[in-house]
Amino acid sequence: MSYLKMIFTDDFAVWERNSELHGHPLLEMTPTDGIAVVNLSRLTGTVSTLPTALYLCCQLDIELVKGIPRGDIQETLAIDDVERCLAGKTLLMRASTQTAWDNCKIRGLERHFGMKQVLRLDSVQHIRRCIFEGRHAGGG
Repeated sequence: MSYLKMIFTDDFAVWERNSELHGHPLLEMTPTDGIAVVNLSRLTGTVSTLPTALYLCCQLDIELVKGIPRGDIQETLAIDDVERCLAGKTLLMRASTQTAWDNCKIRGLERHFGMKQVLRLDSVQHIRRCIFEGRHAGGG
């Protein structure tokens, strides 16, 4: 567990540093690893690893419900943890949308597209270009 605590932490500064490094030098993390870490955390009572493990699970798609193969078994989350992740995915999407909108307003780009367009999934790439490359709707 001590190695897992290096990556799966309840300390945001440590998590952010590890995320920038794409994991810890000793361990690599992927969203599917979140399932195993949540289950191990529950089994051992190590609650300090749950925030980041559940966050990784929020990045999963169908694996969140169906689980992932581990050898000859299918490892899944308990239904309570699936519910936490589904609620978390919704909150994360709202926060992400709000952040994108706020960034557009800061850059004066809100006049080029309204909130409805920000919410459209096909405009996500366009918004990303606006934010990171300084382009607007009429620009290349």
